[in-house]
Order: sequence, then structure tokens, then C-alpha cells
Amino acid sequence: MVPILSKSSNLNNKILRDLSAHEKHQTQNLQREIEEITKQCNDLQKSNEELASQVNDLHEQVDAALGAEELVELLG
Repeated sequence: MVPILSKSSNLNNKILRDLSAHEKHQTQNLQREIEEITKQCNDLQKSNEELASQVNDLHEQVDAALGAEELVELLG
């Protein structure tokens, strides 16, 4: 009877080791995925800031052009 318990215990230990290794592997994969998504998010935020700055510059250029157009109409 002791050998059966020993085999069962060994099997349980192997199953626990396998599950632990699988969970560790999954955790590492998820951590890599989080790092990748975080980098993408940071890149998108930087791009958003740059594009917002460009939009502001374009608004200023349009306002200046409209002001110049009004001046030409007044002088013409």
C-alpha cells in the first residue's frame, strides 16, 4: 500500500510542478505583453501631443491668412 501512496504523491508533485511552470510561463508572457502595450500607449501619447501641436500651428496659420485676406480686402 505504501508504494501506491508514494506513486500518487509523486504524480501530484509532478502535476503541481507542471502547473506552476505553466503559470510562470503565462505570467512572463503577460508581462511582456503589458510592456509592449505600455510602450505602444506611450508612443501614441507622444504622437498625439505632436499632432495637437501641429493642429495649433495650422490654426494660427489659418487665422493669420484670414487676417491678411481681410487686410487686402480693406486696402483693395
